[in-house]
Amino acid sequence: MQISHRITGNCFGWPVAWAISLVSASAGAVACCGLWAFCRERNSLPWTFPLLMVSGFQLLFYGHIEVYAVPICLLVFLILAFLKVENGKWLPSTLLLLWSALLWCHLMALVFLPVMMLAAWQHGSRLFRGKMGLAGWLLPILLFFITDIIQIGHGPGLKDLVISWVVQQDRGDMGLSIERLFWMKSGFFWLAAPISFPLAVLSVAWNWKDPFIRSLSLLSLCTLVFFVFFHPDAEEMDWDLFLLPSLPLAILGAEVVSVSRLRTILMAGWTAAFLSVWLPRVPIQADLLNRGLGDVVLMEAPRNGKLQLDGRYEITGGKFRVQGGFHTLAVRTPGHRIRWKVFSIKPGEQLTLHLPVATVPIGQSASPQIPESVSPSKPPGESPK
Repeated sequence: MQISHRITGNCFGWPVAWAISLVSASAGAVACCGLWAFCRERNSLPWTFPLLMVSGFQLLFYGHIEVYAVPICLLVFLILAFLKVENGKWLPSTLLLLWSALLWCHLMALVFLPVMMLAAWQHGSRLFRGKMGLAGWLLPILLFFITDIIQIGHGPGLKDLVISWVVQQDRGDMGLSIERLFWMKSGFFWLAAPISFPLAVLSVAWNWKDPFIRSLSLLSLCTLVFFVFFHPDAEEMDWDLFLLPSLPLAILGAEVVSVSRLRTILMAGWTAAFLSVWLPRVPIQADLLNRGLGDVVLMEAPRNGKLQLDGRYEITGGKFRVQGGFHTLAVRTPGHRIRWKVFSIKPGEQLTLHLPVATVPIGQSASPQIPESVSPSKPPGESPK
């Protein structure tokens, strides 16, 4: 998304919200093409494809969440690659290339390491053969430097992963260790796979001898382990992160439906779940009420500091456009404490802001500053979605 924002922002003056919508919707379109190719390769096009189109992971492609839309899109092609490799149509090194791209988009792709180890065991030396095999191993190193030094991508280094793990241990939020997390994640799982999970279990039990099913079942298990042990920083606001198991479970479940004698009944139940569980959430999860843009005018700006919006985007001018909702504007001056202001804006509204330009040198005591308006659900310092 950073690349999209840099290109569209510099060339066309697009705001961040438009860049997010472009990346998310484009990833959804490409993912649908990948799923169509998968169903054709698997000879299950008339039945499997419609079921995948009404599964929980599709909520990532409505234009609001770009961080997880692109990894899910790449996961579609990783699953397609496992099938193509098993059928002898693609080189095994393609798996390494797609996994590297997943790592570049988000560090959560590390959870698929056991799947790649299974691929190395199944394909042996074929995984390292030729130029594609060499590129598959060199690309992760290249992407590490791109994300860690140039800072483009959502998988920069392992240091952030270790810090996040330690912080979660300190606050006792590991896995399902507390009741609040158990019920929250149960709700996420209901959103992701209310019908496909039991069908996926049947698929694994009936087709375990199929090498592709073995690979896909291990991939599903990895997503479920991630689901249990990874705690979201923003709690309910991170609903999109927990749609990750939906894709592989939906494919496994659709395998059972496509060959079942009760296919019509199962498809009707699957569709009913979409209509009752997923479809009503589209306006909420896509935040359609706040999808419009508002104009923000800055009355002053720090002379030697930087303005940062939502902890991610730098503001260079005296006027900018943002998506409706709550936002955090921070003033970062070298050698001084960060001063911030939380503001709310409605789509189509024009808002004038007076920034807290007075800063306190680091090391000197000062009374805490209270922002003009703070959302209780979005404390300062977080990046609201």
